Amino acid sequence: MNITFVRVPYDVLFNVGLPAYHLAYASLSAVLKHNCNGVQVRLIDGDTMPFKAFQQKPMQRLLSRFETSRIRSSRSIGVFESVYQDPDSPVWQELVTKVMESKPDVVGIGCYSMFMTGIKILCDSIKQKKPDTWIVLGGPHATLLPRDTLEQIPSADVCVIGDGWYALLELVEGLKGASLDLSRIKGIAYRQNGSVTFSSPRPLLMNLDEIPFADRFLGDPDDYYYGQWLYTSIGCPWHCGMCAANELGGGKVRFRSMDNVVAELKYLNSLGVKVFRFCDEALTASKKKVMEFCSGVKDAGIKDLLFLINARVDTLDKEIIDSLRDIGTCELVLGVESGSPRILEIMDKGITREQVIDAFKMLKKSGLMTYASFMIGNPTETVDDVHATVALYDEIKPTRAFLCVATPYPGTPYWRYAEEKGLHYDMSNYYKLHTHLTLGNNLSAMSDAELAREYEHFLRKTERRERIYRFRRGLQLLKRHPGKFPRIALRALLGSKA
Repeated sequence: MNITFVRVPYDVLFNVGLPAYHLAYASLSAVLKHNCNGVQVRLIDGDTMPFKAFQQKPMQRLLSRFETSRIRSSRSIGVFESVYQDPDSPVWQELVTKVMESKPDVVGIGCYSMFMTGIKILCDSIKQKKPDTWIVLGGPHATLLPRDTLEQIPSADVCVIGDGWYALLELVEGLKGASLDLSRIKGIAYRQNGSVTFSSPRPLLMNLDEIPFADRFLGDPDDYYYGQWLYTSIGCPWHCGMCAANELGGGKVRFRSMDNVVAELKYLNSLGVKVFRFCDEALTASKKKVMEFCSGVKDAGIKDLLFLINARVDTLDKEIIDSLRDIGTCELVLGVESGSPRILEIMDKGITREQVIDAFKMLKKSGLMTYASFMIGNPTETVDDVHATVALYDEIKPTRAFLCVATPYPGTPYWRYAEEKGLHYDMSNYYKLHTHLTLGNNLSAMSDAELAREYEHFLRKTERRERIYRFRRGLQLLKRHPGKFPRIALRALLGSKA
């Protein structure tokens, strides 16, 4: 039986370089291969395909890397919108052709809200080419809006709600055995007699050590940003207004044992991997777990590693920072979001401006790099609130920053606020749920013109720090991988294999 996972194109449309590793698909693949004989699992990754419509000569790619963020973002958003609104775009034709070459029995697609318009195009095309293909949707959007998803994508057969490991496995086993009873597979939505129906809920898997190590041979490692993605936990205990992580995880945080995490680190290190990106919502949510992790890495004797992790400013102290630095952590990703106390309260972020300043002082003293995320355009936000955020950015001086526009994703308080404001989303405009699209999702008290102006001004301020960061990051990679550095540098500049 042929199982084909498909990731729709995104990074390739924005010309941002190599995409992140596909950890979710790799984890699903590992469960299938470990438990089900006779399955062939493939990944068709739209972010690594050399689409003819976007091929550039090497010099064109090099020059585009030196465009300002504002110019590149403006041009790329236009490309993104045009592709996601056009079923006849050659992008979809090339992607579907590639999927059909795998002769799929089951196609699995991860669903994020801003991709849903394109996912509908993809599903319809696959079903038209091969009607007997089972199309299974999962991920955040399918979990939060399963009925809406199946009703608006008639060509899809099943939505997996929540954990997908065993739901997909049971579906594949049922198809292989010709005794498929969808009602017995917990945690899915499906069609019965023309209507969407639901099976009983699937309890969260609390023992994450049951899941085999991710299938690191699903796809070519050279197609992805240098390093491998890992997780020590799933879920988030906080309730930030713009984020659905808490609802997706049932309000719980589930941890792998640190012995299990360190064992996977050792395995990957034996394959030559030395750069790791942890995708936990906040690895520092539990000080006990952080210290166990740091001790485990030290005791295992794994050296010369680089770690990039997500953290929260209110969970950091000197002991945690020093311990993370000592095992090879080079950069922390921190959600600062706003410098306005009023907006932080509206966000229900649970942090203060003072905590942000104190955390960045400690991190700067430790020598760790910082990647701070900021968000403008929040509900009722004014120009003065944005200026308070810019002032905080100037004060904490992060190594680099990510700036986005508040986006009302399903399952969040911001989504409910958008509905109250009269904003409505469906397959015709889901592509607008994009954190760089300044117009169309304006939840603030600013006019569209004011929001766009403040976004562009703030974005320009971050560009210089980004260039300095790239230089420092390059030096770190040179130190750890002197033989590979020229190839890594070319890939970073050209956004492709080199």
